[in-house]
Amino acid sequence: MAGDATHTHWDSNISDHQKLSRMLSKIERAGNGDTLAPLLSDFKAFLRRHFEDEERPNGFFDSVTRAAPRHAASLATLRAEHREFLERVAHLQESVGPGPISAETRSQVAALVVRLRKHEALEGQLLMDSQSTDFGGGN
Repeated sequence: MAGDATHTHWDSNISDHQKLSRMLSKIERAGNGDTLAPLLSDFKAFLRRHFEDEERPNGFFDSVTRAAPRHAASLATLRAEHREFLERVAHLQESVGPGPISAETRSQVAALVVRLRKHEALEGQLLMDSQSTDFGGGN
């Protein structure tokens, strides 16, 4: 049943969102490149898995599209952002070395964090909306 699949994605989304939020906070607080580099490596692996789960057949995107097809354009934009986020993290990994983090890298990290939080918030809104859609037919 589609509702059950969407409910499963809701639970998974909450768990992943909490982990993503914790990881982003650690990345923001990283004091130097020695701390930031392994955080980015772990984060990239997490993002790759998270995005693959969302994009797989009957995953988050398919479930929300089935429940709320009016969100197809927003979902397509979110899906396209996945590749961009992975590329940005890879670029940050290349720019981080041992020692102090440059002002430019800090700025790029901050921008990535803001965009990812907005991205995840929109996914949550679309998922919530797809769960609360009233299809009528009641008394």
